[in-house]
Amino acid sequence: MVKKFVLPCLLGLISLFSLSSFNAPVAKNDTKTASLNQPRLLDRKAAAPDYSSEVEIPDGNLMVSATSSTKTSMGQSFTFMFSTGGQGWCDATSSYLLAPDDAGFDEYLKDFNTKTAEEREAITEAYEKGEYEPVHFNSYVYSLNATASVTDIVIPRSLTRNHIFNLDVTRLGINVVPDWTGITSITIPQEVTEIYSESFQNIPEGMVFNVEPTAKLEGWADDWNHGATVQYGANFPAAKAEPLSKAGASKYGDETQNFIIGWYPKSGEQKPLVLEYKVNVNGAAETRYFDFAPTSASSLFECVGRQVNDYTKSLYCDIPLAEGEEIDFSSTVLHNIYRAKTVGETAITEPELSQAYSIEPKQGFSRAYDINDFIKCSFTGLSTFSAFSAIDLNVDISEANIYEHLKSNYYNTHLNDIKSGKLKIRYRLTSLTLCSFRITYRDGGADVQKDVKIVTPVAQFKLEQQKGNRVSFLFKNSDIANNFSADKIKAVSFVGLYVTLDLLAQKGPIARSNVITRFGYHSIMPYTEKANLFDINAFLIILLIAYVAVFVGTTIGLYFYLKNKYKNDEFRRMKNKSYFTKAALFLFGSLVVLFDLVFIVLRASALNNAIVVYNPADAYIIVLSVMSVVIIGYFIKYMVGVIKTNKERRRIIKLKLNEDVDDDGTN
Repeated sequence: MVKKFVLPCLLGLISLFSLSSFNAPVAKNDTKTASLNQPRLLDRKAAAPDYSSEVEIPDGNLMVSATSSTKTSMGQSFTFMFSTGGQGWCDATSSYLLAPDDAGFDEYLKDFNTKTAEEREAITEAYEKGEYEPVHFNSYVYSLNATASVTDIVIPRSLTRNHIFNLDVTRLGINVVPDWTGITSITIPQEVTEIYSESFQNIPEGMVFNVEPTAKLEGWADDWNHGATVQYGANFPAAKAEPLSKAGASKYGDETQNFIIGWYPKSGEQKPLVLEYKVNVNGAAETRYFDFAPTSASSLFECVGRQVNDYTKSLYCDIPLAEGEEIDFSSTVLHNIYRAKTVGETAITEPELSQAYSIEPKQGFSRAYDINDFIKCSFTGLSTFSAFSAIDLNVDISEANIYEHLKSNYYNTHLNDIKSGKLKIRYRLTSLTLCSFRITYRDGGADVQKDVKIVTPVAQFKLEQQKGNRVSFLFKNSDIANNFSADKIKAVSFVGLYVTLDLLAQKGPIARSNVITRFGYHSIMPYTEKANLFDINAFLIILLIAYVAVFVGTTIGLYFYLKNKYKNDEFRRMKNKSYFTKAALFLFGSLVVLFDLVFIVLRASALNNAIVVYNPADAYIIVLSVMSVVIIGYFIKYMVGVIKTNKERRRIIKLKLNEDVDDDGTN
């Protein structure tokens, strides 16, 4: 029975933990090819490119603004909004036109429009019950105009499209009032944090600006009003305090203005969109250039304009920087922009390469936010099992109250409830499907970088506590390279990490209180030549060998002890075949239960995953748990039988003793 059942099972259990190639527990230090500093591409070109033949894009043809900027220890990121117009949203007064200012708005609207009638009805019911909160997007005022019924224009705090989305007004565009006829005053809410000097042009005499803030905000240009009368601390009309229902939408812009933003042909010379910028290095300005990559491998170009795509286009720009370096945004220029043309009978869109254009983007952000003001990530471990690797980190919420700066109006309005604990500021890692890992690993004596998408059906991870939020991610080794193993990893960083803050009450989040911030590169595991790797494959094999060795030694020792103890007991004398058969069965059963418990512990620790995806430990846990239940059941049954047998044996011995007393001839 041992040969037919137990030994094959033990061999199968051993092979279960050695399906993949063995990885060394600790990576070796290769001082010949390794650098002690993480290599960074700082976008220095061998020679400065010549853009002297470029022409500035005429005013009004194309507008480019950097709507946000963030910083990490690895670099600085910008979000650029290219616009020749767009789809504006207004209320029943039609006295203003709002334009979405978030990169994800178009994709969200496109996705919502694919929902079935039943799905929309379910959302409507949830909204009416207060169980659904519309998604909020930032927007800017594209235009203001008087109507027959409205001469005192009030810029809204937010505009609601039924319960589909909210457009929260955060800034004013360029030349928002092309025609001042009929306008007597303009009221600006405190939510408007950005106003350019070009926002209001040709202001007529007698114009009055009623401003809700008690003083000029930091993001407002010094000459935003150009000498016109401003009444700070004005009361915002109560009727306009709540989000306004959308009455209509309209396309705006010049349809003849269509541009190709960077040219990426499969053959021939590529002319990528280039950001020229200056970096302050030890007090001196150094000019550098950043090449935008196409948004997908199949893209020949990015474009903006009604005839080639749409009126608006957003692009991210993640620029690596060395420690202590800072970008001077006033020096930024975008190059390699071309007018679009159609070619051939099929009207293929191509750039008009005979003339390149450049443009200086507007600064649409008041400050570049540092990720350490939001969260602080610290690497805690790296482990490998089978064909998977796991990255473990700790995420702490920063002690700096950044929400007060991001949403000062909401923070101040709800300050008492925040202090009393009725409301709390919630932190989340969101849009995880848009985030990637950048893995730096050693391959053939050289460091190689590979970006891997985070695959998950869960879009967010909630940071439940101020400190000690454990976040773990798994990825397949084959997603990096065919010959990849975790001991080759030198560094790991996030690419495109989104952090969302909002105010959370007991019934749910406060409307319009959320703010989403994107960060480019953020280091998770610092560059090192000796990664402390927990090799679960090796651990399980060592545990198996050690347990079997201890069990076999204990079994043999116990055998000789019992054999000597019961050598004169004809009832308990050792039966070799029966003893070792039971010992082998117990070894197999205890191994199954032991490794089931080990896998459960590993699943909750080294192989834990913060997001709901496939976990390599799950299959083992399921199989071993089923086997454990069966084995424990048989063990209980066996123990019950042993107890009954011993009880019966003691009863028989007692009867024999009583018989001996009855027959001894005494009274």
